[in-house]
Amino acid sequence: MIPSTGVVTRSLLTRSRVWIVGAVLLLGMLGAGDHGMWTPDEPRVAAVAKEMAETGDVIVPTLGGVPFVEQPPLGYALFAAGWRTLGPWLGEDSAFRMTAILLGLATVLLTARLAHLLVGPNAAVLAAAILATEAGFIVTTHTVRCDSPLVFFVTASIGCAAEAYLRDRPWFLLPAALAAAGGFLSKGPIAVVFIGLAAVPLFLAGLRGPKAGGAIRWWGMHVAAAALATLPVAAWMAALYQRGGDAWNAWFWDNQVGRFSGAATALGHHNPHAYLYYVWNGSIALLPWSIALVPWVWNVWRDIRSRRFGWRDASLALWGWGALVFLTASVTKRDIYLEPALPAFAIMVAAVLERPVAAWLSGWFRFWCGLCIALLAVAVASPWLVHAFARRTPEPVFAWLSHWHAPHLLALAFLAAGIAALVRWRDWHSQPTLVTALLSALAMAGLMSVGFPAIDRVKNMREPARTFAASVPDAGKARTGCWIISETDRAALSLHAN
Repeated sequence: MIPSTGVVTRSLLTRSRVWIVGAVLLLGMLGAGDHGMWTPDEPRVAAVAKEMAETGDVIVPTLGGVPFVEQPPLGYALFAAGWRTLGPWLGEDSAFRMTAILLGLATVLLTARLAHLLVGPNAAVLAAAILATEAGFIVTTHTVRCDSPLVFFVTASIGCAAEAYLRDRPWFLLPAALAAAGGFLSKGPIAVVFIGLAAVPLFLAGLRGPKAGGAIRWWGMHVAAAALATLPVAAWMAALYQRGGDAWNAWFWDNQVGRFSGAATALGHHNPHAYLYYVWNGSIALLPWSIALVPWVWNVWRDIRSRRFGWRDASLALWGWGALVFLTASVTKRDIYLEPALPAFAIMVAAVLERPVAAWLSGWFRFWCGLCIALLAVAVASPWLVHAFARRTPEPVFAWLSHWHAPHLLALAFLAAGIAALVRWRDWHSQPTLVTALLSALAMAGLMSVGFPAIDRVKNMREPARTFAASVPDAGKARTGCWIISETDRAALSLHAN
């Protein structure tokens, strides 16, 4: 039975750490190798990364031999390195996806340290567990996109800045600057926006705080950090510009300025008047923790009125809510744009849940834990339940779900573990935070185990691409062209059919 109140104590966190770490690792590693590259984004990123590994060109990413500069090259380069390093052991698809997963696990560790600095030691493990079980973060770390490198570099830069300004360790500004450059070179100027929103309050805190090495050393580190952040970015931008105006215009004017202003209408995702877009989609991405942001906002309002609102709170608020406002002002809107703010919201929730939990919030966690058990039961019973939706289910998906497979046994094991956690939780003498994280991890692991292989039957383009390529006679391949072929189809042919 789940108690309705309690405080997360340090002894409780110590005893439960092994469960949390185990659940996070289990959730992270599952889904890495049981499906291929899914449309629409994964084939493009994987194909560009593979071409980069084969050609060695780390300046201008290419897709099918044609420049593809939606974003800078570092994200692709990281996936290319993962493909080169892990591919011989894990296979092509698993190597790409494991790269995203490892970046996600590193982000979880960075978030734990950042929560320790901004909130306190008890919030560290909570923030890690919360971030790892956020719905949006799970999608990010199990999808081959350049967003996972972006989230990692943004979190790393803000974390190093917090070390520099809150702990009077100015040399941490150097890795903060390198991480900021990494974020820019992974996704573009949006990384600087996220980092700047969080770093400005931290800078003001450091400016007013003690400087053990003296003011000259403190400002000297800022000069060195500025150089470290600027030089790699400037070098890449100069090299890109020298390659030709088309590549530069496609990257800067179309994909950066054009997406924000709405001028690049051909790129899609235009929602200029969707002012609540990120409120709704952010709430979904933060499940099951989004509702806990309500008391955080209330606590901040109370602190502002009593003049107890500090620089740490301002950093979190600007990183999360400030980014939401900035993204809302953009004409182009996608839910993935909010992903670099997910660690900030995880720390906010941890700050709420390390205190006694209100009865209504405990009730929500009770409901969510019950829902997790129900979802695991659905995953286990899918060979029976899928017949009720036979007409609405694609035939390949139905063919897989209607039979028993090894992943169903895995989901059954997760179901048993979830029930055991609920039964034994009274021994933990605390609020429902940790068991909610554990149940969320088990539920998502069970759903991925059963669902991913089923969805792969309709989202994996490997066999269609190879079948299409094989249908073209060898004698005519050199003279064969395509008319109005999509980027996704071009990527699938490049990745799977050479």
